[in-house]
Amino acid sequence: TLDIQHRMFAQLSNIVKSISYPMLTDAATIAAAQPKPVPGTSAQLFFMNHSFKEGGMSQNDDNASTKLNTEEAALIVKFAWYLTHQNIPQSDIAIISPYLGQVKEIQRMLKKEKLGVTIAEGDAEDMAREATFDDDDDGNINDKQKVVDDGIRVATIDNFQGEESKYVLISL
Repeated sequence: TLDIQHRMFAQLSNIVKSISYPMLTDAATIAAAQPKPVPGTSAQLFFMNHSFKEGGMSQNDDNASTKLNTEEAALIVKFAWYLTHQNIPQSDIAIISPYLGQVKEIQRMLKKEKLGVTIAEGDAEDMAREATFDDDDDGNINDKQKVVDDGIRVATIDNFQGEESKYVLISL
């Protein structure tokens, strides 16, 4: 079991402790760390609430194997764009979601905004297997655009486990 954590700053680890790991303690280096606030805010951590309805992979498809929320994806991408315009390197930003459909939608929108994208290998394989990784109009994977080593990391939560980033945006 995890007793001491070494990655999350205290404000975030306190949330994790209150939900599922009450015995978790922060390493001394974490307890002393004071991360900078998110540019344009006074907060190191904050939540955005919205009332956008979730949809399936196709219109009115409640049986879709993955979900997406186009409006939420647009909100997340605009915030990522904002961060890059505050001189945050794209490689310091990660966007994660539990849904492969949402990851694909975010990836598509980032490219539309001319932002670099790094897709987790496991997610790219899942998208190809489900024929949902469609970088061009023909449905073909365009490898040159698929992965940019210094782009914004976009991944499912499962494929982001064990990773870290200076700025993590979560689309639930």
